[in-house]
Amino acid sequence: TFIKLLKQEKVSFVAQQPEDYCFAFMLGFETPEWPSLRGHESVRTEEVKRTIREIKKGREIQSKDHRVVQAGAMYQKLHGMPIKVKYPDAVNKSWPQFWKFLVDDFLKVGYDGGEEV
Repeated sequence: TFIKLLKQEKVSFVAQQPEDYCFAFMLGFETPEWPSLRGHESVRTEEVKRTIREIKKGREIQSKDHRVVQAGAMYQKLHGMPIKVKYPDAVNKSWPQFWKFLVDDFLKVGYDGGEEV
């Protein structure tokens, strides 16, 4: 779905599981708020809403929640914003190759492992 969005293709995405919540919410897809979204690195329903507000103000992603960081970085990329993340290593919990996917493999921009991609 993300690659199709990058290519500006029409997409239809339906959140099927709690792990889809952050991505779906950040990118404007309808998604339920599963009860299991509490008790992770954050209360994801609250963390993702706070993070999107901060991103829209041009601020860096402050979350330590791997799914919130991934979804926020995807949002920034899709909207032509600089990718600014305070804790980029948070993504290592579930997708250690995330920055390679986001930056090198598909987007061909440099990631130096610092705070800004």
